[in-house]
Amino acid sequence: MVKTIKITSISHKPQYPKVGEKVTITVFWKHYNAYYGASRVYDKIEVEYGGKTEVISTGVIVSGVEAGVDYNITFDTAGQKDIVFKAYMKEICGDECDAEWVLTDSKTYTIIVTNKTVTLEITTTPSEANIYIDGNYIGTT
Repeated sequence: MVKTIKITSISHKPQYPKVGEKVTITVFWKHYNAYYGASRVYDKIEVEYGGKTEVISTGVIVSGVEAGVDYNITFDTAGQKDIVFKAYMKEICGDECDAEWVLTDSKTYTIIVTNKTVTLEITTTPSEANIYIDGNYIGTT
């Protein structure tokens, strides 16, 4: 069996995020055949977004066990946000094994962020006043 780490699921809350809201993204990954003989395998999960890469989890792998981590992010603009999560492994077993990080899985996760909406109620005395917002006629009260 090939030793590997696979990202098994990604989800986020709130389901319909708005600009400026904190979004919690939960990433789960599973380790397959992590221990082999005397070797020890480590994992690393990275997130890439907005031209930046950040390590969000590292640890020793236990074969067959699913692990997870929460990643918090706030978006300052509306639109489609593509976030890349990468899983790496590194095997340590003395001089015989390569101790370099090896990319074993990569998933792109998309979140749609919308603008905040507000409701404005205007009451005037006298009534039927013309209402303008930013110089644009909106209606009357």
